[in-house]
Amino acid sequence: MVAKESAMNIDHEGKNIANSIAMIITLVSFTMLFAVFFLGYAIFRFNAQEWPPMGMDRVGLGIPSLSTLFIVLSSITLVVVERSIKKGEKKVAKYVGLLSLILGFSFIGSQFTLWESLRDRGIFQGTGIYASLIYGFTWTHVGHMVLAVILKLWLVAKVFRVPELKELKENVVRNISAFWHFLGVVWVLIYITLFVL
Repeated sequence: MVAKESAMNIDHEGKNIANSIAMIITLVSFTMLFAVFFLGYAIFRFNAQEWPPMGMDRVGLGIPSLSTLFIVLSSITLVVVERSIKKGEKKVAKYVGLLSLILGFSFIGSQFTLWESLRDRGIFQGTGIYASLIYGFTWTHVGHMVLAVILKLWLVAKVFRVPELKELKENVVRNISAFWHFLGVVWVLIYITLFVL
């Protein structure tokens, strides 16, 4: 009986390690993807004689700043959810989890508003390299955010369904959070690079 429990613990630990390695590989591959975008942008930006190029106006900071606020607050609330799960505070985990989820959806919604405002100003994906970079960065990021929101939705639904929070696998919660926070950092870099500088 002891040997069987020991084997189950080893199997469980093995799955946790495999899941963590999978998340590390995922984050490294996404890092390389976004690094290519940033490198392309840097080459174009430093070789341009004027910025923004082709006499285009700068993209306003309003919507991108709001997007940044949504994603930062969503990461902060997700940290609260993680801590609440560890402490077994189900009520806090449920309602702060819902708030975090709403903020995630708000971020995605704000990106659609950004694209609409770009189109209203005559900036389309094919308008030039500058516009293509803005759309390329934001489309790619939102594609990943949709996946992250689905994972967060699954996590929040699980918090509501399980009788005890200890039933949630700590490793799964940690991996979902790592993915979300990674995308938050990437967005802040996009915000600073594309819209502020």
